[in-house]
Amino acid sequence: MLNKLADSDDRVTVFESESHTAHDGNMQLLSVGQADADGTLAVLTIGYTFTSDNTLKRTFPTTVSPPDLSMSNCALSLTLDEQVYSQVRQTVIDELGGRAGSLIAELKS
Repeated sequence: MLNKLADSDDRVTVFESESHTAHDGNMQLLSVGQADADGTLAVLTIGYTFTSDNTLKRTFPTTVSPPDLSMSNCALSLTLDEQVYSQVRQTVIDELGGRAGSLIAELKS
């Protein structure tokens, strides 16, 4: 799906700032969803680092494969503790202000 997006698409360029050189880079992805029927939120964070013998145009290389590309990753899963978050919720809302929509991009198939 990502290789179908234009190079100028915000869902691509968000990863291009300070994330890679011509032959290596890194990226982080977050996915948020409901962990259970009660609506508890869960966050999955995945981090990647990569190196390539080829020159890369994008952080998400779609035209290279092993042995030209070497990747490593790590993942972290978190569940929101509503009792703890309730203590900082208003601060988060105040800090985001009207920017929440511009800071969050959604990929749809």
